[in-house]
Amino acid sequence: KRDGLALAQRKVDAQTWSRQRGYSFQEGARELRLKLLGETAKKEGMHKIAVGHHADDSIETFFFNIFRGSGISGLGAIRPVSGKIIRPLIEIYRSDIIAYLQQNNISYCTDTSNLELGYARNRIRHKVVPLLEKEFDFKKNVLNLTRIARDEDAFMAGLARKALQDYARVLKRDQKVLLIKIQLSFLQDQKMALRRRIIREALHMVQASSKDITFQNIAQLSSIFAGGESKKYQPSKDVLAIKEKACLFFINLKLSKFLPRQYQLLLDKQKVAQELALEIGRRVFCPGFGVHVSAQVRSPMHENEYCSASPMDAFLDYDKIQFPVKIRSWRYGDRFYPLGTGGEKKLQDFFTDQKIPRHRRGLVPIFEDAEKIIWVAGFRIDERVKIEADTKKVLHIHCY
Repeated sequence: KRDGLALAQRKVDAQTWSRQRGYSFQEGARELRLKLLGETAKKEGMHKIAVGHHADDSIETFFFNIFRGSGISGLGAIRPVSGKIIRPLIEIYRSDIIAYLQQNNISYCTDTSNLELGYARNRIRHKVVPLLEKEFDFKKNVLNLTRIARDEDAFMAGLARKALQDYARVLKRDQKVLLIKIQLSFLQDQKMALRRRIIREALHMVQASSKDITFQNIAQLSSIFAGGESKKYQPSKDVLAIKEKACLFFINLKLSKFLPRQYQLLLDKQKVAQELALEIGRRVFCPGFGVHVSAQVRSPMHENEYCSASPMDAFLDYDKIQFPVKIRSWRYGDRFYPLGTGGEKKLQDFFTDQKIPRHRRGLVPIFEDAEKIIWVAGFRIDERVKIEADTKKVLHIHCY
């Protein structure tokens, strides 16, 4: 009031808010402060938000990031500018700020939570840094290293963003990233340093934050190339990474419902809740598989017509089928006689031979009559219902 400054103030139960979202109290309080600052700046039409971080804060952050296993980004500590946030005091030491205040008789507050040793950052502030100061004059060198790290981090981040822009498919909705698809061959061609940065940048883009991205996350995803099988890895609660065939997918789980159908299949969330009956002459929609199924009885055709049919068409000897026919998802223990193999096979082994990923097997429609499996849709009919020279009627099943 004395200086003619407006005050924005809000009272929040930070403890409860933090606990509900899985934050520590200090992390949650910080998020709430930033939220209030951002909302106030937007409301008042302000383009910059100045905060009070100083050089000692940056040094403490440097050590904090080292101890928790950060990469080069963490060595950059606190940046002078982060979007709308600016830090005018970031090059000034705490002791110089306090000396200035005392010389000019300016009162100031001390946040008592900064004195509590229960927080890792406070232990670094009150124990690690003073111990090092006794032995080394290190602060200036650490600040120089943070500047170098920030410059090199920005350079590597730029290369990673350019690589994703040129070689990855990025799906967005309202400027939010739904999915990033990268060819594994492209990633494997990159030097490990750039490969890690591309993966890190992809994670950052999908979850719109660097929170919870650790070296272990990056290392796990960097080694996901080994082996030909499909793999899933969830580096954070909002991101799922899937390796399938020649691609690596990063999926935003919060927005997965907006993904095109072909990518929703990757998530293995849709299962057939019940068996559905096949009805001849009538179209049936199978919601668990996302396909329509039609069936009709017809006369035998020329052999060439069968050979040129789509994998989603099955032509079966009608008289070899014991109705009713049901449509379901596969079950452990399922067996059938794949056409052309000359013997019985576990469906699980057949899926492996066909390189069908585990998380997609439940999305393959299985057609079963009263006695046996007659068709694994899209892949193979059963030898026992194949069309032969004496076939009189053909059951044609079509999925689309």
